[in-house]
Amino acid sequence: MTDRGLLFVFGEPGPDVSEAEFNGILYISSWILYSFYTDWYDNEHAPARLTVPGFTNAARYKATDAEKPSWVAIYEIASPSIAYSEPYKALSSQGSEREQNLIPRLALLNRRTRPGLSTSDLPGKYLFVVTFLVQPELDEEFNAWYEEEHIPDLSKVPGWQRARRYKLDSSVELARGPAATPDNPVHNYLTLHEWDRDGYVTFPEFTATLVTPWSAKMLQAVKAFSGRPFVLHKNIK
Repeated sequence: MTDRGLLFVFGEPGPDVSEAEFNGILYISSWILYSFYTDWYDNEHAPARLTVPGFTNAARYKATDAEKPSWVAIYEIASPSIAYSEPYKALSSQGSEREQNLIPRLALLNRRTRPGLSTSDLPGKYLFVVTFLVQPELDEEFNAWYEEEHIPDLSKVPGWQRARRYKLDSSVELARGPAATPDNPVHNYLTLHEWDRDGYVTFPEFTATLVTPWSAKMLQAVKAFSGRPFVLHKNIK
């Protein structure tokens, strides 16, 4: 495990924030008139976090499937403790009027802090977000499978660049998304696979990684897992 960590944020507008407003685009006669959400997130919200000591870089991704949430922002931090530092906590009371107006109306703005299990740099153009809910007694074998077989197998898929693994430290819902409960827990393992091309899940080499005897055993043994494709929206600086 590394000393570095990740702040991982799922975002979704919901019924009280229009898709156009959430994405920062208002249309009049098919012309883009004003970028509200994108301007706020890309030029105000995310850059403010990069002023906090210990935040090193950030990127924002848009889902390429039809599932929700539609947006992911990832911030690399020097250690998970940065997410509990006073300079970071102070940001919530220093937000602009539009930030204070927008966040309470979002259907979901879920922030998850995770210590790193491996290292890499941001960002790849295409991102495959994989989460697992792993019971404690399975931790050792799960990590052995992922590090010794699964990542090496995925590295053979055309376009694969790297993987970064994290384990859940905390999860906080900042808007109106569902709270974690014993019946609906947050997945405790996260892997970010980066690619230089789209369509990787359709490649036979990708399918082959899921049907090895060890993969079949682990995918059946874990409580739950999910895989979502995203494309880079912006590298935040």
